Amino acid sequence: MSWLTVVLGLAPALLLIAVLLLGRYPGEATLSRLRRGRRPRRRALPRTHLGVARRAVAVPPRGGRLIGAGVASRPPPRRDVGRRTSC
Repeated sequence: MSWLTVVLGLAPALLLIAVLLLGRYPGEATLSRLRRGRRPRRRALPRTHLGVARRAVAVPPRGGRLIGAGVASRPPPRRDVGRRTSC
């Protein structure tokens, strides 16, 4: 790998560091403009869904939740407080 490839690969990072050290923050004006222009909108529900209760659908656990449910459903191991075991 030549030094030119290394310099060209690091050029974007070095340019960003230089801009930040000069006190400029790229994209700051754009972010503030987007934030000012955006107002929270209330989402209107379609009239067909008003007053209709939706039933909860039971979804069986899968993946990690299945393992967690299997581990959580059994009680912790029994401890015999009064007995001592010898090793």
